[in-house]
Amino acid sequence: MRISVGWTKPQPSWTKLNTDGSALGSPGLAVEVEVDASSVVSLLANAAETNSEIASLVDDCRDMLKRIPQARIKHCYREGNKCADKLARLGTDGGEFCCF
Repeated sequence: MRISVGWTKPQPSWTKLNTDGSALGSPGLAVEVEVDASSVVSLLANAAETNSEIASLVDDCRDMLKRIPQARIKHCYREGNKCADKLARLGTDGGEFCCF
């Protein structure tokens, strides 16, 4: 079975936030969050799931998502998330902080 993978433009009036497991945010009133780690999607989408080591961070993310009137959390394949992967790698290379 062949799966077509690539980045897709969000629907009109939606802002899309692609992450590589490294950031969440609220850039607008409607946000679509795509994460290439299905375990992160599961943790954020399912309030019953928890990971004691990162429970505080997950709770903070869940609270932020609740404040966004329309928010979607979706899994995407790593190949369709290359931009976020590149930015995450830049953030871990030990260089200076940068914001895009």
